Amino acid sequence: MNRKAGLSYLELLIVLMLLAITATLIGGAFDFARQAKTRAIAYEAQETPIILRGLLRSWVENMSPVASENGFRGSATGFNFNFGGGLRAKPLAKSIAIHFSLSETNAALIEINGKDDPGAEVLQDTRIFAPALLSPNLSYYGKKSGEAPRWHETWEEPRLPRLIRFQATRPNGSPMPPLVIRPAVAYHQSLISALFPSPPT
Repeated sequence: MNRKAGLSYLELLIVLMLLAITATLIGGAFDFARQAKTRAIAYEAQETPIILRGLLRSWVENMSPVASENGFRGSATGFNFNFGGGLRAKPLAKSIAIHFSLSETNAALIEINGKDDPGAEVLQDTRIFAPALLSPNLSYYGKKSGEAPRWHETWEEPRLPRLIRFQATRPNGSPMPPLVIRPAVAYHQSLISALFPSPPT
């Protein structure tokens, strides 16, 4: 007795089972790729503010301690100063102007403008430090003439403030970690290290 050509019920069930397993594996791979992309976007959104916080802190801490040289001015909506010596990314820029400001939508921005020796603009960049924020607050701690040291909303003194503080709340209601920077502290530390080098070992 000869068997008829074609698939038996058992073979058909095995094929269907293999197709179902393959479809499940492909669906899992697509879901994994989607989750990886979502995590990468979230990580990038967290990484950028961290990098900008570090850059801003470095620039403020390395500024000249002489207010007449750095032109520091602070208000409730931002502060600006000049950072001499150029940046590694743009060696032609001999004079860098840094401006930290709050936009009309309360987004925190960092504007960078660099000029070469003749005064031509060779660098212009604007970076978003943080998107729309709730209750952003800038303040400056220091001693004004005739007053004890305290926090101020503005700073236009011939000396630098001791501290700069930026506080805000994210749109989801969670508080942003406060950013507190001491101007020119790295400049002083490098000067002390140059005057009192460590003895040879």
